[in-house]
Amino acid sequence: RLYSASDDMDIANIGLMKQLLSDETQQLKNIATLASEYRSTQKTIDKLKALVSKTEANLENVQASTQTLDTDWQEHNKTRIELDNAYSQCQQNEKTLAQQITVQLSALSEKLPATGKEDTLIDRLNSRRQDYHSYRLRHKNLTDELITLTAKQNHCQIEADNYDKQIQLVSKQLQTEENVGLHLALVEKQRLISETGQRLAQQDADAQLLQQALKEKMQGTAFTTLHDVSIVLQLVDQQPEIERQKTELDQLITTKMLELEKNQAQLAIERAPVESALSLEELKAKLWSTSEKLQIATLEAQRVESLLADQAQLQKKYDAVLLQLQNQQEIEQQLLAEMAQINAENGMVFRRRVQKQMTEQLLSQTNAILEKISGRYYLRQKLSDQGLALEIEDTYQGNVHRLPKTLSGGESFIVSLALALGLSELANNGKSVDSLFIDEGFGNLDAETLYTVISTLENLHAHGKTVGVISHVEGVQKRFKAQLQVVKKPNGMGMLKKAS
Repeated sequence: RLYSASDDMDIANIGLMKQLLSDETQQLKNIATLASEYRSTQKTIDKLKALVSKTEANLENVQASTQTLDTDWQEHNKTRIELDNAYSQCQQNEKTLAQQITVQLSALSEKLPATGKEDTLIDRLNSRRQDYHSYRLRHKNLTDELITLTAKQNHCQIEADNYDKQIQLVSKQLQTEENVGLHLALVEKQRLISETGQRLAQQDADAQLLQQALKEKMQGTAFTTLHDVSIVLQLVDQQPEIERQKTELDQLITTKMLELEKNQAQLAIERAPVESALSLEELKAKLWSTSEKLQIATLEAQRVESLLADQAQLQKKYDAVLLQLQNQQEIEQQLLAEMAQINAENGMVFRRRVQKQMTEQLLSQTNAILEKISGRYYLRQKLSDQGLALEIEDTYQGNVHRLPKTLSGGESFIVSLALALGLSELANNGKSVDSLFIDEGFGNLDAETLYTVISTLENLHAHGKTVGVISHVEGVQKRFKAQLQVVKKPNGMGMLKKAS
């Protein structure tokens, strides 16, 4: 078998055997490659045959369609001519419209955009239209407010004119009455002056007669002037009082003399045994003992005074504590009353009272905000057994009360926004909330409602509020100039970027 493969083959020629084996292996690989290429080529041929068949079928269909189109073309040749004429007319209309648009855009300081940049111009024009509508709405609101203020001013001016007329009339009447009163008072004063003058003249005459008579009577007496006589008359008038004082002084002198004599006798009685019984040293010793007792008594008196002062302080503290106790008792009575009210009906009475007060504060805050951003709607509380119930007062419809469900999407947003701001103001204990962030909430709004909502937010910004809006709606994004976008970085993290 080895010789049949090669004449040089030998059982011991291992190298040649390996070479033949390698050649056969390479040939087998080539055969396998050729077989694979054959199969691939066969598949390609089958695909090409199918494609040729399909192409032939399509060609037949195209030929049939071509015949049909030729027929239709011949039938619609007249229509094509009409369409060409209409196209020429449309081109002419387009040129005319382009001229008109150019004139209008020149009035807006704009130019016709290049091809492919029409969307940018349309976006700019839409933005300017929305700004115009916003400014128009603000102008309308300001005009309405101006008309209202003008009407109020005219009404106040009319009232002021009426009041001026009334004041002038009353002033004239008052001046007339004052003139009449002054005239009457002047007449009365003149009459009183004349009567007083007559009385004074009569009194002067009587005084002269009396002086003359008194001088005639004073002749030959010890009195030389009228002053001496007046002094004597005063003493005569005071004579009973003087005699009474003299009597009291005499009695007091007598009483003092008796006491003096008695004290002198007592002193003589006490001095006699002392002088006979005690010597000078004993007197000094007794005086020193008496001084010590006096000092001890003085210290005791000081201690008692200190105790009295402490007692007075304690009394003041007791009075203060007693007053505080009375105040605490009054507070306790109030708290017990409130506790009884809280416990009444399982606390429903207290809850309703608290709910009523909180509702009044909330509605006050909300209506103040609604007046700024809307000027039309006001929230009113409605009596309900289930708790808080609200109604909408519409000032544009004769102050009719409406249910919240009758509001449109934009109106509901305005009322909800004012209610949210009122809640935030109430939660911040009266402090102003200067910023507001709205996350989405615009996707379900139609164009008109969206315009109303954005205009409301712009009015809110005009009143000093910083409004932040998070939205994916393109129409909302175009209305705001200052924008921040979240851009995804290659590492998957987000990055804030200021939009141009």
